[in-house]
Amino acid sequence: MKKDINKTELESHIRSFIGKKCIYRENELYIHSEIHSVDLQDWEIWIILKDLNSPGFTGKLRRNAENELWKVGASWEAIGIKGEKFGATYSGWTIFFNTQFIKAVCQYAETLNGIKMKDRPKLFLNCVHQLQYKKSFLYIKK
Repeated sequence: MKKDINKTELESHIRSFIGKKCIYRENELYIHSEIHSVDLQDWEIWIILKDLNSPGFTGKLRRNAENELWKVGASWEAIGIKGEKFGATYSGWTIFFNTQFIKAVCQYAETLNGIKMKDRPKLFLNCVHQLQYKKSFLYIKK
């Protein structure tokens, strides 16, 4: 976290994510999720997410239905928030909150049901790139 940012304001902003739907990305893993809770500590932040079990996504972090929550974290120095995107430097995870982005990625994920799981990450990566920079599905190829 940059020193010129007010930590109290940042903590309040992060707490405002609780209950919001999101797309969680970590390397080749894409999961439609919801922020279940946050744990803000002196030196680190923990985000507890809930898998929404939406069709077509690339991974499940849970082995059984009773274990649908998981936790990601980072030190305050590694946390970055830009627009409706939240992530941690060096840890490889990003959480996207933009409602239109989430809707578009979920719609795209549904079209991937017939595609092998091992082939989906590169398709998701292309989808996310196109939506972030081109703002359209027109260029997305399967």
